Amino acid sequence: IHKNYQFDLFALEFPLFSLKLDKRALNYEFISRNGTTITLRSTTDGRATIQDADLWLYCISKMMQLIYEQDVPTRRITFTGYDYLKKTGKVASSGNYNQILKSLRRLKGTILETNRTIETWEIGAGIGLLDSYEYIKNKKTGKVIKIEVVLPQWLYCYVIDKKVATVDPKYLELKPFEKRIYQLAKIHCRSDSPSSTFNLEYFAKKVGSSEITRNFRSKINKMQKTQLLPDFLINYNRKEDKVWFTLREQPEHDKSKIKNKIKGKEFRKNVLEKVTKPTI
Repeated sequence: IHKNYQFDLFALEFPLFSLKLDKRALNYEFISRNGTTITLRSTTDGRATIQDADLWLYCISKMMQLIYEQDVPTRRITFTGYDYLKKTGKVASSGNYNQILKSLRRLKGTILETNRTIETWEIGAGIGLLDSYEYIKNKKTGKVIKIEVVLPQWLYCYVIDKKVATVDPKYLELKPFEKRIYQLAKIHCRSDSPSSTFNLEYFAKKVGSSEITRNFRSKINKMQKTQLLPDFLINYNRKEDKVWFTLREQPEHDKSKIKNKIKGKEFRKNVLEKVTKPTI
């Protein structure tokens, strides 16, 4: 994977992934302020979780790497279990290898339906968060040697159109609830536009939380005190019951280093002029 982790904008904006595994809550519905509807149905394995979404992040990042290298990306992504665990900050243990297989099952078994158009067509029922997957496992060691996944067509279109956002590597260290809050901050707080402001009750739905308002408010208050999110600060006004994000201050560049870089460019330019100067 090249130096940036990437995630698609659609999954950042809408609660496609469950905050925790709940095999009883197999169906989920969400309606946004602009009328976008999201319906998710899952099998008895449970709905795909925010931790399972790390597999999506990994695959999207690999596709973006191919684009970065000016190669033709494909929906079929092949990788090793060890590389996935290493790149997403997980320990290469037997438990985590088994977790990969569980994540694959939940991603394949979670069906998405929405009225949001991708290009010129809607995502109809029957399309999973993965089209298909295969794997080879060493029975003696329990290691998943090879994994091959086929991403859904609509996600492929999103990545090809570069409708993705760069995710801070520290995102992978966050807890599931914090990851979802970071995703929303990433889509709704940018330097070129003012941050969106949300009523707390609607914000909880956008997060995908099923907790009662009092408990959710307590979590947001705690996050405002600790401010663990990379790149962003979360703000909550108790009187107005509003939530919004602000960007963290970025460190200023060292001007002396910039000058050195300019000198380096001038030096290379002078060398090139000497090398390319016609000789008699």
